Amino acid sequence: MQSSGHGPQEPIEVTYTDKDHPITKTLSDWTTGKEEHYNNVKLFGKAHPLAHGKQTIKNRDGSEKTNDFVDGWTNEYHGVRVFNTTLIHNSVGVADERYLDLVTRGVLWACDKLNDRYLKPYQPGKTAPN
Repeated sequence: MQSSGHGPQEPIEVTYTDKDHPITKTLSDWTTGKEEHYNNVKLFGKAHPLAHGKQTIKNRDGSEKTNDFVDGWTNEYHGVRVFNTTLIHNSVGVADERYLDLVTRGVLWACDKLNDRYLKPYQPGKTAPN
């Protein structure tokens, strides 16, 4: 995706637009804390949007504007699966379980490992599966 910038630090309403995709099928829509919302200039190749975000911002004249941009997508590049998201930049947001679920599922999907063997809750002292 090509982006030319982001908006101010304001909450983003995240909506999963492809609720049947393996990455998003168990996830629920949610609203972030204050985050930067990156604009969309162009989605490239076979990019497939998974999530859109809406962010309402106040203009200098006091009026409000709502931006709606793709915030999560998959793509295939020369036979390689790619997952990407522009959500979350602040340390509080990075620790949010909803964000961690999205990123975990996205990375596992890209590695063709999105299955029950790898989707286990973290247990301190246990090693990850090979």
